[in-house]
Amino acid sequence: MTTDIDTIPPDAPASVIATTLERKGIHRVPVIEDGRLHGVVTRPDLLPAVISQEIEPADLPDTRIRSAILAAMRREDWADPFYTHVEVHDGIDEFFGFTPGPAVQRALRVLAEQVPGVKGVATVQRSC
Repeated sequence: MTTDIDTIPPDAPASVIATTLERKGIHRVPVIEDGRLHGVVTRPDLLPAVISQEIEPADLPDTRIRSAILAAMRREDWADPFYTHVEVHDGIDEFFGFTPGPAVQRALRVLAEQVPGVKGVATVQRSC
């Protein structure tokens, strides 16, 4: 056993705890205050803290949302970003341009709604 034990204070942020665990190659770290053990933090304990610190989709910038929509369109054979222009304003996606028909317009709406940060979709397109 080792006598040099790494510890953390009770107010340590999740990022500091994760860094300590990773750098030291340990799976748990004691929480110590005033020389007294208050508890132990393990790697699985950090998961809820990390998830709660993720960026809220509403906080994503419009340029990032637009890039994500275009990337999703490029992955689909039926979506043609050449003829369909994408604009995002305050999380609202707007499609401009031409599509082969109403089915593709509905599919684009569904595609966009799956992108984090999209608050709504306004379709302004014409069918070919």
